[in-house]
Amino acid sequence: MSSTDDAKIEELIKSTWVIIKWLISLGLLLVILLSLSNSNPANSQWWSVISTSGCGLLLGGASFAGGGFLGFIFGIPSLLQNQSLTASKPTTFKYNDNLVQISDWLTKIIVGVGLTQLGNIPGKVIKAGQLLAPSFGGGEGGRNAALVIIFYFLLFGFLIIYFWTRTDFTNIMKKTDDDINKIRQDYEEVKQEKEKVEQVNQVMKQENKEYKEHVIQVKSSENIQKSNMVSDVSTLSTLAQDDPELGDKLEQLKEIVKKQLQSRPIKHHDDTQKERWGGRSKNMGKVMEAAVTPSSWKNFYNIDIAVYCEDGSLLKDPIAIFVDDTYRIPDSVIYIKPDENGVAKLSLLAFEAYTLGALFLDDSTLELDLNNHPGYPAEFYWNE
Repeated sequence: MSSTDDAKIEELIKSTWVIIKWLISLGLLLVILLSLSNSNPANSQWWSVISTSGCGLLLGGASFAGGGFLGFIFGIPSLLQNQSLTASKPTTFKYNDNLVQISDWLTKIIVGVGLTQLGNIPGKVIKAGQLLAPSFGGGEGGRNAALVIIFYFLLFGFLIIYFWTRTDFTNIMKKTDDDINKIRQDYEEVKQEKEKVEQVNQVMKQENKEYKEHVIQVKSSENIQKSNMVSDVSTLSTLAQDDPELGDKLEQLKEIVKKQLQSRPIKHHDDTQKERWGGRSKNMGKVMEAAVTPSSWKNFYNIDIAVYCEDGSLLKDPIAIFVDDTYRIPDSVIYIKPDENGVAKLSLLAFEAYTLGALFLDDSTLELDLNNHPGYPAEFYWNE
């Protein structure tokens, strides 16, 4: 439908409402005039004319309304119902097709009742004329005037409203239907665009996460390789060279790690060490701490981990530190040899907080949840 047609239909809708308002106003005015004429004690000729004219107009209006109602009921196109029922696109509202169904029912009822009551109709018509005759002077003239007014306005009310329903009303409903379909189409387009944006965002998030994971894998591996105090499981022999006793302890620790990993399944796949190592960063006189500072790499952080004895004694045996699986380290475990001060140290790179675990030769454990530890940069934390 063109914009010119839309403008015509909108103008038609406005004019229809103007006519409705004028008809209501006219009816109210006639009711007021009739009320005044009936209360006139002098019963003057002018008031009688006004009263008779008002009764005629009200009767004509009522007949026109009744005929118009029938014309509207008979004129409603069933196509509107079919359009509403076949609409397949999602929307926040839909057509109410009750009027179409009522129109079908009333049409059948009126036709059926009318056919069965054909013999009684003339008597009913005459009785109606006799009841209304006093308002038009009484007698046969008053009766005939009342009947003429009824039939005249009833017939033309039916024809006019029937024609209006089949033309203007249909166009108005068609425009409404087109507007709803346009809203549905716009809704679908917006929905599809939103889905595309969400897909792009998901891809970008995934690529960003993969990039960050790659960075921390490379940089953390470099830190491990540069240090002669830490090692993953593949280079334990290098960590224990020139110290057979340390080598034996590392082998013992490796076996303990193997057993503990089997008996401690992962509970949180977005933080693989969480609730896996006892939940305490202080246990049996041992402490695990971590300092977090911004890295020279934007949006990355340096994590300096330290494990030591709370009473100031020296750690002598190697320990195992468990990190998140994003580091892609075998079994996510790093073996650390304490330094000359009896402190086990490890430096890693990270882009967000996670949980650390620690395991000792005596089977004791520590766990430090960096995401719940205060004092770190705000951007380092993530919402669970």
